[in-house]
Amino acid sequence: MLLDRKYHIPDKFIWIISGVCLTPLLLNIFGIDFGFIQGTIDPYLATEFTQVEKSKGIREILNGRYVHLIFVSVSIVIAFLTALLALVDYKINKEISTPIVGTALLCSGLFETFHLLVSTNLIRLEEQNYFFTSYTWFFSRVFHAGILILGSGLFLMINKSRHESVAKQYKRSIFSIALLFILITFCLIAFLIYKQQEAAFAYPFRNTAKSFDLLPLLMYIFLAAVMLPRFYSRYPSTFSKTLLLSTIPAIAGQLYMTFGSVELYDNSFNISHFMMAVAFFIPFTGLVLNYIETHKNEKNIITLLHQEFKERKEAENILSGVLTSSLSAILALEPVKNVSGNAEDFIIKISNPSTLRIFNLSSQELNNKFLFTEIPALKEENWKEHLIFVLNTGENKTLEYYSSNFKKWLYVIIVPLMNGLAVTISDISKRKNALQQLMNAEKIAVGGRIARMIAHEVRNPLTNINLSVDQIKSEYPKSPEELHQYLNIIERNSTRINQLISELLLSSKPSQLNFQKYVFNKIVAEAIDLSMDRAKLKNVQIEYFEDAPNQIILVDREKIKLAILNLLINAIEAVEVGKGKIIIKSILNTSELLLVIEDNGPGISEEVMEHLYEPFNTDKAKGVGLGLTAVQNTVTAHGGEIRVESSPGTGTRFYITLPIETRETNTTELD
Repeated sequence: MLLDRKYHIPDKFIWIISGVCLTPLLLNIFGIDFGFIQGTIDPYLATEFTQVEKSKGIREILNGRYVHLIFVSVSIVIAFLTALLALVDYKINKEISTPIVGTALLCSGLFETFHLLVSTNLIRLEEQNYFFTSYTWFFSRVFHAGILILGSGLFLMINKSRHESVAKQYKRSIFSIALLFILITFCLIAFLIYKQQEAAFAYPFRNTAKSFDLLPLLMYIFLAAVMLPRFYSRYPSTFSKTLLLSTIPAIAGQLYMTFGSVELYDNSFNISHFMMAVAFFIPFTGLVLNYIETHKNEKNIITLLHQEFKERKEAENILSGVLTSSLSAILALEPVKNVSGNAEDFIIKISNPSTLRIFNLSSQELNNKFLFTEIPALKEENWKEHLIFVLNTGENKTLEYYSSNFKKWLYVIIVPLMNGLAVTISDISKRKNALQQLMNAEKIAVGGRIARMIAHEVRNPLTNINLSVDQIKSEYPKSPEELHQYLNIIERNSTRINQLISELLLSSKPSQLNFQKYVFNKIVAEAIDLSMDRAKLKNVQIEYFEDAPNQIILVDREKIKLAILNLLINAIEAVEVGKGKIIIKSILNTSELLLVIEDNGPGISEEVMEHLYEPFNTDKAKGVGLGLTAVQNTVTAHGGEIRVESSPGTGTRFYITLPIETRETNTTELD
């Protein structure tokens, strides 16, 4: 069907068309006749009327009336169309002056309609309509000029600076003002009908120009010279400019009437009506041009909006790509304030996938959720204070700290963003660990140089001492027992010093590793077995949880076993007798193995933590302080990492990470 095509016609419009088509039938039912002829005309009367119509004077009047009818009808139609288009223009541009002036032109069209009905005798009057036609034409011109003066003057009285606020108030009164104008129109028409006898005094017998015909001419001149130029200056538009231009044919028409017309329907009389039709047509053209211009502007705006949408979409895709591919967590936060205006929480407006990874969150949607509800650990780490500081001061803030909740070193940048905050969080654990390993390597290198120097300087005299002791023992085998006792003390301590020097040299140089493939958990089990004697002596419980029982790793078996054993012995010595508990976990990740050794001992103080891996750093009575240095040296030589978490009263956790990789060496897989 036609109405089912893609161009949709509103249902209201269809009902209006149907209603218009039914209106004549309904009016006929109620006795209104549009033909004014009852029955059949007498042929004699028709012939007689035709003969009269052919007479010269009557024929000229009728021809003039027909031309007059055409011009007035055109004026009426254009006036009504102008009013309709003014309403459409107001709906689009929201300019309050357009519908008011359009209503003024509509009222002029209504008065023109009254003038047409009088001239065609459709309105029957007691006086002669022939004279009343000139009379209504005079008032039609006066009314047209007067209603335009009233309509434009209404807006010239409004202060330009207050136009917008007044326009909003007048917006509710457009209908009232339109009704007022229409009421004035019908009141004037009723008054003229009531005072119809005045027409005979104004225009007795002929349409001869009178002095009062100058009144509409002067009114149009006032419109053209004073009112409409100011109106155009105040409310510039194509419509207001064409309204000003319409005064040109209006003035020309009045000149024809005032100084040229001598008879009803003569040349000047009809030219005056033609000029009035042109005067109506020009504002109508202005509204059409206004609509075309608005349509062009809308098309340009739509094109620009489409281009801007395209550019924003591209920027959004780029931003989305950056957010998705960024290794750093990126958050856009909006504060949630209480009644006092203080921020209580923050809504996550934007987040990227790295946020889930860095904060160890399961796969879920964070956007439009509360920050401290979804990640409560941040509140424990004083994020709220830092975020509020940036929000209140507008200053950027950077943080670098180790998060005990997420077991990571975090580097945080907080910057103000419009009414919220932008936050980037980077996991710098590897960088910090690499820096720590570099510092440790430098310390080991320095310690190695010192150790070699000490070994060289101490071992030579120490050798001489040992040789001297041996010489005394050999030369005086039967010396007093007390002498042998002192010699044994010297020999024993010399041996101890020599052993310390050997350990110092061993810990200060990189380990020479023999890489082979082994089942990692079996190495851990062997280290546990070696430590069980000490554990049983202190009644310490050791638990081992295996994540990948048969995972093979390329390591130096003895060195790794010794490193694990060192950590286990340290843990056994740290815990309390009978209450100690050590938990060991091996966890398989994508490309690495993580070994966690955790105890419930007293923990390590902050001062000791700062120098934990340094040689000779120990709090044990009989300790040397080289065990952890050797452990770190072994782990680093394997390409792994070691880190510790501890504080007084919370126990200690050591994390050893070893890479799972194939080295270019001839190795065999061993148990």
